[in-house]
Amino acid sequence: MISRSTSLQVLQSLITTNTSRRCIGISLDDFYLSAEGRARKANATGIEALSIRGPPGTHQTQRLLKVLARLHGSSSCNHELVLPRFDKALDTTVEDETFPALRPGDIFLLEGWCVAAPPPPTDESTAALNSLDADLRFREFVDEELRGDYSEIWSQLDVHVHLQVPSWTCVLRWRQDQEDELRRKVGGDGIDVKEFCRGYERITRRMLKSCPDEADAVIFLGEDHSIAGCKIRN
Repeated sequence: MISRSTSLQVLQSLITTNTSRRCIGISLDDFYLSAEGRARKANATGIEALSIRGPPGTHQTQRLLKVLARLHGSSSCNHELVLPRFDKALDTTVEDETFPALRPGDIFLLEGWCVAAPPPPTDESTAALNSLDADLRFREFVDEELRGDYSEIWSQLDVHVHLQVPSWTCVLRWRQDQEDELRRKVGGDGIDVKEFCRGYERITRRMLKSCPDEADAVIFLGEDHSIAGCKIRN
């Protein structure tokens, strides 16, 4: 079974084991706004869905842009790199992790569910996919975020590796499997997966359609979560 976090760990291990380069990996999730920060944004915009972490607009994009600017800057080799770590159980950034100064040729990996997500194409259907998607304020806010800071972040990535899932139905089923496993371990009622995933659906479907043709490398996943194939763009 392969996931984004597993892929990140495997890539880090392969790079550090087989080359002399250092490799730092981080998740877009580590740049989430805290519950308090998201609540402020939801109140300011009147869009309640922004209080729930996940969609574009719920991350500290300016902080990530500063990290990328440091990596691309001429002084990057002279300064330590400070990166946040987000605790989902506490729903807040719990600490900053400091890494030694990067050297020329070192590698920085960023993983996240919406990395490289594009804004809507002109021919995208405007029909609502679910009850949250029917809220045009939410949809337009998210798309505007993708046109802004997120687009700037994606433009600074040198290589885009995309995990292509078979379908949105698989996304829901795999997420339900995760939830069932969590309930077996810790108990409780868990979450309504379909309800939880409403804010992810439109962008996920958009990426399933566009990313296989745009990514530098595509890893195709089978319905059992195994690797079914891969494609590298020339």
